[in-house]
Amino acid sequence: MFSRREVACKYCRLHLHILYGVVHHHVGHDAGKRGEIDLKGLYEFATEVAALDQAELALLADQAVRHPRLSAILDLWLAGAADFFSLSSLPPLAVKDDAAVWWQNVRARTDSDVPIAK
Repeated sequence: MFSRREVACKYCRLHLHILYGVVHHHVGHDAGKRGEIDLKGLYEFATEVAALDQAELALLADQAVRHPRLSAILDLWLAGAADFFSLSSLPPLAVKDDAAVWWQNVRARTDSDVPIAK
């Protein structure tokens, strides 16, 4: 027989969940190493970022700038979400020129008929 115990659960704040998802898809799946972006992950990213209010957008930006690689990856994902899913510019987040060029290179690989070697 099972006894009942109280179970506590903490939810990750949305801006941290977004960063976790980016790291999970971009780094954890080695997509960044192969010059790819997981489109399912990009869709999840775009829908979650679009749902943030101004305070949460500021928290997301502040958290990302603490680590240069994470900041660069966030910039790439913002460029991808803006292009692929028409995510609007959401200050203080903006598509940076270098990230847009990086994204176009990734998109060219995504749109290519040539298989990407793993």
